[in-house]
Amino acid sequence: MKTAQTYFVIGVNGVGKSTVIPELKALLDVTAFEIHDFDERGVPNNAGKDWRESETLYFAKLGKANAVKGITTLICGFSKVAEVLAAAQSAESKPNIILLDANAETITKRIMN
Repeated sequence: MKTAQTYFVIGVNGVGKSTVIPELKALLDVTAFEIHDFDERGVPNNAGKDWRESETLYFAKLGKANAVKGITTLICGFSKVAEVLAAAQSAESKPNIILLDANAETITKRIMN
């Protein structure tokens, strides 16, 4: 039996982090996976580093709690690698980081839309 894990799917604006959420939900067993949008709890005005760090810690703790129940957690959204690693240390968890990438033309097109 595989161990449940936590994954942060991150990347620059326009790379497709939010776009993959419905695809992941369609492909993965909802009894074994919990998929979250990093912004789902709301984004305050002037959200910045403090808010990102707080949300990253929240999701690192959620992932750890879900893992105990055998549920793998995926969090898709704008976070930074250093913030994920710091949150993981605080939450005593070991998340995986998936960094999405796209060429400049694709990202520009998505942002302009």
